[in-house]
Parts: sequence; structure tokens; C-alpha cells
Amino acid sequence: GDKIYTTDLEYVYEYETYAIDLVAPTQVDVINDVPGKTEITLTTCDDIYSSHRYVFRGKFVSKTPVNEVSETV
Repeated sequence: GDKIYTTDLEYVYEYETYAIDLVAPTQVDVINDVPGKTEITLTTCDDIYSSHRYVFRGKFVSKTPVNEVSETV
């Protein structure tokens, strides 16, 4: 349920985390687009000896013009 915010300097996009997974660094399919879903996928990186990466997935919640975003965001 944590919030993820991104911006293109015109809009702020809000996503809500719905999954956190631990995957092997070779499992690159986790970043593939899912047809019919608007979501964000974030992956962690580590040194070359890392055996796992965290993958955070969030569903799209809203798109707000930058000049209308609250100070708390």
C-alpha cells in the first residue's frame, strides 16, 4: 500500500504498491509490460555478487498536474 510518485515535470503520477518480490538477477521478465494494466515496476540493483533483487510493483492511481500537487507529496 506504499505510494510511489514519479513525474515528467508536467504531471505527477501516483501508484500504490501491491507486490514486493525477491527474484534472481537473471529473472528479467519481471519488467515486461502486462497488457491491459497501467503499472510501475521498480527493481533494486546490487553489486555483481548479489544473488537476489527486490521487485516492487504498483498499480496506477492518479495523474495530477504538477502545479496542483499538494505540499505533502
